[in-house]
Amino acid sequence: MEKDASINGKYAVINQDGLVINVVMWDGVTQWPVEHDVIKLPTGSPVGGGFTYDPVAGEFTAPIQIEETAIVEES
Repeated sequence: MEKDASINGKYAVINQDGLVINVVMWDGVTQWPVEHDVIKLPTGSPVGGGFTYDPVAGEFTAPIQIEETAIVEES
């Protein structure tokens, strides 16, 4: 039996502020039990928690990466 890939996959769970709060596996058919929106992600998508979603552009934006630097005190 061949699996229908069109109804299975990863979905981004998005809160009311457009923030991705989770990524889940879902069949896309079963009633969604949570009050947040879900957007199907393409295969191999790097989207995860902390990304933001712009519904007008239909695009995800990665969170800003802050580089940690050591503080060196001069004596």
